[in-house]
Amino acid sequence: MKSKVLVVYRGDLSGKALQSGPNDFLYGWNQSEDKKNYFDYILAPRTKRSGIIRWLTYLIELPFSLITNTGFPIDIFLMNREKINMSDVIFCVNDAIGLGILFWKKFGLIKGKVIFIAQSLSERQRLFKNSWIFGLVKSLVHCADHILTLSTPAKVTLEQEYGISPSMCSVFYFGVDTEFWKPALKPKPDKYLLTVGNDPNRDYQTLIESLGTDYKLIMVTKHKVKVLASQKVEVLANITDLELRKLYQGATAVVVPSKRVETESSGLSVSLQAMACGTPVIVSYSRALEEYFSDERSGCLYYKPEDKVSLRSAIIKLMNDEFFRKKLSGFALVNSRKYTSKDMAIQLNRIIA
Repeated sequence: MKSKVLVVYRGDLSGKALQSGPNDFLYGWNQSEDKKNYFDYILAPRTKRSGIIRWLTYLIELPFSLITNTGFPIDIFLMNREKINMSDVIFCVNDAIGLGILFWKKFGLIKGKVIFIAQSLSERQRLFKNSWIFGLVKSLVHCADHILTLSTPAKVTLEQEYGISPSMCSVFYFGVDTEFWKPALKPKPDKYLLTVGNDPNRDYQTLIESLGTDYKLIMVTKHKVKVLASQKVEVLANITDLELRKLYQGATAVVVPSKRVETESSGLSVSLQAMACGTPVIVSYSRALEEYFSDERSGCLYYKPEDKVSLRSAIIKLMNDEFFRKKLSGFALVNSRKYTSKDMAIQLNRIIA
């Protein structure tokens, strides 16, 4: 008899991927070839609040989010109770969804196994480590049947900080849709830097300060960025995946500037998407990213986080040295093939088994 696996999303990104475009953020279930599992999904609303359940639960979620910088959507279970309780495994794709579902498992209202990806919990626990809420989060985490992290440093930190058994936690390597993210057939027309992302860890201020007036920069973000009139900076928002792919393909390099983090994989998806398009990446160093991109032979050039001199040096080196740039581009393309959405499907089947 097949196991019923319910994948729980929040927001519209996965909904778009289900219809068309890259399937990076479906986390592999749609490419599963394991006949032992039957997959279904929930796409829970993120912003629109209608009905008494959504509003009442938001009164709990809001203070939790302000303290932990992580959501707590306990309404997902209440609005999808029948579907959740008909499932053998509930797979939650991030911390917020996982904690929101585990809240009800703690009270015995969910009988199925709960697996969740702890994407930020190992890093953000320092925000509430000395608060009463840490005890609540720890108790919820221990209700999970299995926890996934995106890197080994995140796994080790989670085990140490929350007292989790190593057997209860596994590394789940993120991957991108390399059938969608791929190099262009035509050569790159002109030189420009590209940066992408709305992650709260993005450090665009350091990027702008290191850029000067020498290079053209295209920014795809909803963040508000202060730019000098003399700088060649174009800010875009709400573009399609096809438009984004074209920008990746045409960029001389992609810069992923992040604030100083250790175990959170900030910029991982953007870096892999760019690499899959054959474009080298400049990224702020973190232990979590180092597991994916060990050195320049991974197609990545690191700089010191929040250090505009270090970032400026990396930009100059990559933009002005064509031989070095082409070498990194080749490495980037090869490395991206190690982390694909198909690989995520294989990992997911192994974890659920």
